[in-house]
Amino acid sequence: MYNTLYVPLKFFGWQCMLMTTHRYRNDAREKIRDVPWEKRRAVEKEEERQRGKDRQDFAVYYEPRFDFGSLIHSELSDVLSFMREEMRLSQ
Repeated sequence: MYNTLYVPLKFFGWQCMLMTTHRYRNDAREKIRDVPWEKRRAVEKEEERQRGKDRQDFAVYYEPRFDFGSLIHSELSDVLSFMREEMRLSQ
């Protein structure tokens, strides 16, 4: 997926897909586009609850253990590019 970064989690071979705020908001808008107005607040509330749960799960299951020495050059370039362009980090 474009503008995403997959990071490994501690258990079961799970991965977490990180995306930019812009990408997340676009996806959220698409999701509620066809929802009737009277139900949108409930959908938005559920999305907010899920975001909180996702943050909590990430904090529990994420374990930074990147071995940058084992990454091939193109993978490392992808990580650095994502961080520089999407997270606005300097080179």
